[in-house]
Amino acid sequence: MTTPPQTRHVTLCVTHPGGDGHLTLDHHIPVDAADALLALVLAAPDTPDGGRHVTLHVSVPGRHPVDCIEVDDATADRVIAAMRAHMPERTYVDLLRELVDPDDCHFDHNGFCQAHGFSPPCPHAQAKTLLAALDQPAKETP
Repeated sequence: MTTPPQTRHVTLCVTHPGGDGHLTLDHHIPVDAADALLALVLAAPDTPDGGRHVTLHVSVPGRHPVDCIEVDDATADRVIAAMRAHMPERTYVDLLRELVDPDDCHFDHNGFCQAHGFSPPCPHAQAKTLLAALDQPAKETP
Protein backbone atom coordinates (compact mmCIF):
# COMPACT_ATOMS: atom_id res chain seq x y z
CA MET A 1 0.00 0.00 0.00
CA THR A 2 1.35 3.41 -0.98
CA THR A 3 1.24 6.43 1.25
CA PRO A 4 -1.11 9.11 -0.10
CA PRO A 5 0.55 12.37 -1.10
CA GLN A 6 0.64 15.06 1.55
CA THR A 7 -0.58 17.74 -0.83
CA ARG A 8 -2.83 18.03 -3.85
CA HIS A 9 -2.47 20.34 -6.80
CA VAL A 10 -5.44 22.72 -6.88
CA THR A 11 -6.38 25.28 -9.51
CA LEU A 12 -9.20 27.66 -8.69
CA CYS A 13 -10.60 30.02 -11.29
CA VAL A 14 -13.29 32.57 -10.40
CA THR A 15 -14.85 34.94 -12.92
CA HIS A 16 -17.64 37.45 -12.73
CA PRO A 17 -20.52 37.17 -15.18
CA GLY A 18 -19.81 39.21 -18.26
CA GLY A 19 -16.06 38.87 -17.78
CA ASP A 20 -15.74 41.84 -15.39
CA GLY A 21 -12.95 40.28 -13.38
CA HIS A 22 -10.96 37.09 -13.20
CA LEU A 23 -8.94 35.39 -10.47
CA THR A 24 -6.82 32.28 -10.84
CA LEU A 25 -5.04 30.65 -7.92
CA ASP A 26 -2.83 27.63 -8.51
CA HIS A 27 -0.92 25.84 -5.75
CA HIS A 28 -0.27 22.58 -3.91
CA ILE A 29 -2.24 22.61 -0.67
CA PRO A 30 -2.67 20.02 2.10
CA VAL A 31 -4.90 17.06 1.22
CA ASP A 32 -7.47 17.81 3.92
CA ALA A 33 -7.69 21.45 2.81
CA ALA A 34 -8.15 20.40 -0.83
CA ASP A 35 -10.91 17.98 0.17
CA ALA A 36 -12.63 20.67 2.26
CA LEU A 37 -12.41 23.12 -0.64
CA LEU A 38 -13.91 20.56 -2.98
CA ALA A 39 -16.73 19.83 -0.51
CA LEU A 40 -17.44 23.55 -0.12
CA VAL A 41 -17.84 24.01 -3.87
CA LEU A 42 -19.87 20.83 -4.35
CA ALA A 43 -22.24 21.78 -1.52
CA ALA A 44 -22.80 25.29 -2.83
CA PRO A 45 -26.21 25.95 -4.33
CA ASP A 46 -26.06 26.63 -8.04
CA THR A 47 -27.17 30.21 -8.76
CA PRO A 48 -27.41 30.49 -12.54
CA ASP A 49 -27.52 33.95 -14.04
CA GLY A 50 -26.46 35.78 -10.93
CA GLY A 51 -23.38 34.36 -9.32
CA ARG A 52 -19.70 34.13 -9.98
CA HIS A 53 -18.40 31.29 -12.12
CA VAL A 54 -16.18 28.97 -10.07
CA THR A 55 -14.04 26.30 -11.69
CA LEU A 56 -12.09 24.06 -9.35
CA HIS A 57 -9.56 21.46 -10.43
CA VAL A 58 -8.23 19.21 -7.68
CA SER A 59 -5.75 16.49 -8.57
CA VAL A 60 -7.47 13.53 -6.94
CA PRO A 61 -6.79 10.12 -8.43
CA GLY A 62 -9.95 8.65 -9.90
CA ARG A 63 -11.99 11.84 -9.57
CA HIS A 64 -12.81 14.33 -12.30
CA PRO A 65 -12.41 18.05 -11.68
CA VAL A 66 -15.47 20.05 -10.75
CA ASP A 67 -17.00 21.68 -13.78
CA CYS A 68 -17.86 25.33 -13.80
CA ILE A 69 -20.59 26.17 -11.32
CA GLU A 70 -22.17 29.53 -10.55
CA VAL A 71 -22.26 30.35 -6.85
CA ASP A 72 -23.31 33.38 -4.85
CA ASP A 73 -20.73 36.00 -3.91
CA ALA A 74 -20.48 34.86 -0.28
CA THR A 75 -19.65 31.29 -1.33
CA ALA A 76 -17.14 32.49 -3.91
CA ASP A 77 -15.46 34.65 -1.25
CA ARG A 78 -15.28 31.68 1.17
CA VAL A 79 -13.74 29.47 -1.54
CA ILE A 80 -11.14 32.13 -2.40
CA ALA A 81 -10.29 32.74 1.27
CA ALA A 82 -9.95 29.00 1.92
CA MET A 83 -7.57 28.60 -1.00
CA ARG A 84 -5.49 31.66 -0.08
CA ALA A 85 -5.19 30.48 3.53
CA HIS A 86 -2.99 27.63 2.32
CA MET A 87 -0.86 29.61 -0.10
CA PRO A 88 2.41 31.22 0.95
CA GLU A 89 2.50 34.98 1.16
CA ARG A 90 4.19 36.52 -1.85
CA THR A 91 5.47 40.04 -1.82
CA TYR A 92 5.71 42.44 -4.71
CA VAL A 93 9.47 41.92 -4.64
CA ASP A 94 8.97 38.14 -5.07
CA LEU A 95 6.72 38.77 -8.05
CA LEU A 96 9.14 41.28 -9.53
CA ARG A 97 11.97 38.73 -9.27
CA GLU A 98 9.84 36.22 -11.19
CA LEU A 99 8.75 38.68 -13.87
CA VAL A 100 12.00 40.48 -14.68
CA ASP A 101 13.80 39.13 -17.73
CA PRO A 102 17.28 37.88 -16.79
CA ASP A 103 18.58 38.79 -20.27
CA ASP A 104 20.49 42.04 -20.57
CA CYS A 105 19.04 45.05 -22.32
CA HIS A 106 20.32 45.87 -25.80
CA PHE A 107 19.81 49.52 -26.71
CA ASP A 108 19.69 50.92 -30.23
CA HIS A 109 21.09 54.32 -31.25
CA ASN A 110 17.88 56.02 -29.99
CA GLY A 111 18.04 54.39 -26.56
CA PHE A 112 15.20 51.93 -27.18
CA CYS A 113 15.66 48.48 -25.62
CA GLN A 114 15.70 45.98 -28.47
CA ALA A 115 15.74 42.96 -26.12
CA HIS A 116 12.50 43.87 -24.37
CA GLY A 117 10.79 46.21 -26.84
CA PHE A 118 10.50 49.22 -24.54
CA SER A 119 11.24 52.88 -25.00
CA PRO A 120 13.70 54.39 -22.53
CA PRO A 121 13.98 53.69 -19.72
CA CYS A 122 13.47 49.94 -20.04
CA PRO A 123 11.41 48.66 -17.08
CA HIS A 124 13.51 45.48 -16.95
CA ALA A 125 16.67 47.56 -16.43
CA GLN A 126 14.89 49.61 -13.75
CA ALA A 127 13.66 46.43 -12.03
CA LYS A 128 17.16 44.93 -12.04
CA THR A 129 18.55 48.12 -10.50
CA LEU A 130 15.88 48.09 -7.80
CA LEU A 131 16.43 44.40 -7.00
CA ALA A 132 20.21 44.88 -6.87
CA ALA A 133 19.75 47.74 -4.38
CA LEU A 134 17.41 45.60 -2.27
CA ASP A 135 19.96 42.76 -2.26
CA GLN A 136 22.74 44.98 -0.85
CA PRO A 137 23.45 44.33 2.81
CA ALA A 138 22.10 47.02 5.11
CA LYS A 139 24.72 49.53 6.20
CA GLU A 140 25.27 49.74 9.90
CA THR A 141 24.80 53.16 11.44
CA PRO A 142 27.32 54.25 14.06
